[in-house]
Amino acid sequence: MATAILIRRNLKRHWGRLVTLGILTLLAAAVANLAMIVATGYNSNFDRRAQELGTTDLIVLDPLPRSPVAETLRADERVTEVDVQGLRGRWSSVKVGGTDLSSLFLFTPDQDWSRNQYRVTARAETTFDDGIVIPFTLASDYPLGETITIRADGQDHTFHVQGYLEATHFAGRSFGVMLFVTNPGVDVTGWTNQITLTSANVIADVDADKVLADTEAAVRASAGQDVQLSSASVALLRTGGGLGPGVFALSLLAFAAVLLLVVVIVLRTLIAEAISQDSTAIGALKAFGYRTGRIIASVALPYVLGGAAAALAGIALSYSVLPALSWQLSQQGAVVWSPGLNPFAGLVSAAVLLAPIALAAGLAALRVRSLSPVVALRGGLEAHDFRAQPFPLDRARGAVPERLGLGHSLVHPGRAAATTMVLALVLVFASFAVGMVRIQPNLAHFLVGDYADVTVERMHSEDVDATLEKIRQLPGVEKAYRHDSLTLTISGRQIAGRAVQDFDVLSSSAYEGREPRHDNEIAIGPRVADLTGAGIGDTIAVDFQGQSQDFLVVGLLQGSRRLGMFADLTYDGVRRIVPEHRPTGLWVFGRPGQSSGELRSQAEALTPSGSVRDMKQAMETESRPYSDMMLGLIATIVTLTVATTALVTGVVITTQIRQQARDFGVLKALGFASRQLRRQILAGLLPPLLLGATLGGVAGWFALAPGFGALLAGVGFRKVELGVEPWMILVVAVGVVLLGTLVAWGASARVKRISAYALITE
Repeated sequence: MATAILIRRNLKRHWGRLVTLGILTLLAAAVANLAMIVATGYNSNFDRRAQELGTTDLIVLDPLPRSPVAETLRADERVTEVDVQGLRGRWSSVKVGGTDLSSLFLFTPDQDWSRNQYRVTARAETTFDDGIVIPFTLASDYPLGETITIRADGQDHTFHVQGYLEATHFAGRSFGVMLFVTNPGVDVTGWTNQITLTSANVIADVDADKVLADTEAAVRASAGQDVQLSSASVALLRTGGGLGPGVFALSLLAFAAVLLLVVVIVLRTLIAEAISQDSTAIGALKAFGYRTGRIIASVALPYVLGGAAAALAGIALSYSVLPALSWQLSQQGAVVWSPGLNPFAGLVSAAVLLAPIALAAGLAALRVRSLSPVVALRGGLEAHDFRAQPFPLDRARGAVPERLGLGHSLVHPGRAAATTMVLALVLVFASFAVGMVRIQPNLAHFLVGDYADVTVERMHSEDVDATLEKIRQLPGVEKAYRHDSLTLTISGRQIAGRAVQDFDVLSSSAYEGREPRHDNEIAIGPRVADLTGAGIGDTIAVDFQGQSQDFLVVGLLQGSRRLGMFADLTYDGVRRIVPEHRPTGLWVFGRPGQSSGELRSQAEALTPSGSVRDMKQAMETESRPYSDMMLGLIATIVTLTVATTALVTGVVITTQIRQQARDFGVLKALGFASRQLRRQILAGLLPPLLLGATLGGVAGWFALAPGFGALLAGVGFRKVELGVEPWMILVVAVGVVLLGTLVAWGASARVKRISAYALITE
């Protein structure tokens, strides 16, 4: 009973502090719960959907009239099941967000598939004669019932959106293949080609990607090396689709950890100050025989209970933003993710938050033990206090209010240290927003490195040189050169190869070593290095078109091309493997300000064979879901930075005014004006603000590269270069200090309410 009375008393006296800590805990709980839901639910949703839709371990798409793919797979003892489906297809594009999204578009009438099924997620009420069901990832640009225009070979084909579908292999923007289901009255045979879809499952624990590599090599050996095959494994799709959500979840967990540290620091400081402020009451309770344990419980429990309530509220609040978040993350994959209530995530989030809060509150409240009844009854004062004043009024220079404020800050270092640590954490936190702001506008280039404005692919080799010279003469072209994308095999795995004769025309993505220069050299991506265990100076075997040669590793590359499974060779290096190989592709870069769409049209008019693609628009479109996710993270960091700075600064000032109310009353009686007292309060706060901003800015600067490296390690990065300049961190630090100063000046207005007469006569 007595403990409950003490708890109620503390709740009434310190409700403002509890509200502040509650808000910080609420924010931390909301962020942590979202992170847990994404981390535990996104990939499991893909696995569940893949099983429901009968997704096979691998697929191969080919345009051959009599495809040998199925026969090759059936002859492979590692394969357990093979299924063949006839489709229509064409390399086409649609407008997405004002830019062209190019991909291999597959068309099929509405029918039941035994494997790799699609599921219609929404359907228009009206049935259209020219209706098609489109991937759900296009839904934000094409509402139900509206028209959609598909462009293929310079011709437009317009349909009505009949519905949306999800399909593990065929609905993602960045996977290179998109499926459209046509209504009975729709005929696309006039402008599409026959495509054979071969699906297969493999024995458990067999690497489907290795089976794919062997199958493609065998098919090319029998049907010709120039046959165009498109293949994917469900494992690769799962990894690729889960990278963005994984980075997002890790980022949110890091933010929640920072907020939790802030809560613990502020909590310890406020409990210590609450004990000091209530020392007289604590002394009276001890004198009357109350056990120390009860007093400790009465001090700590309000904060623990408040933290528990705030954590539950934060977990509940997180579900209000979950629908928008889940839709945004679904755009990065191929199946719809609609998470519901996740008790496991909520329990883990609450436990992770409340355990440190309870521990910190209990440890801080243990100070009651060291407080003797006599000292407590004196208001926490010892019999004598010999602490020297750092700025004696009779000798120190400067205005009196500022000297009093600085002196109080130095004499009471606990509060100043807590403020410094909180501001330092906030600056480290905000520094990551600076890094994101730096890379977000050019996210595609940051992730994959250099890419052309316009590409020409699959040309006849005899047309390449003449076409290159014509394109170089275009007024809008800055540079153009031969470039081929190849399918290599290293250690039994398919690798995205790139062939350029002189890599000096590109900005290098090598984090160690260099790009190849000679015909016996190769530079490999991060997952290739992990797969082979090779480093600089090692030799690896490279297979291309059924032939193999050894190459010396001279560079380790980074980037997200094929999830880090890529390698660079010179054309001379490719000809070491296949002597008769000739270039079949071009990369074209426009001058600054040159429209990539216009450049594509001009290049297409000069190209007698092959396909011309607006790569710039394609990359911008494919990276938009990731760019939008990064904008959301930036907004989250800015919001949490502002909220944390304002709340912590406000509670520090209001607590100080309440504790020093009698001192301020005496100063008013001596003739000090309210404005002078506010200057005194601000002078005491500025040193920890400035020190915290300085320490946090320096720590944030040095933490940026390793922090982003850890977040992006799964994407294919080892050493991150963000291009963040020190002045950018300085601007954020100045902004945080100014915000804290403004909040402190506003909160210090409460000192106007202090009446010298009321304090003296109470």
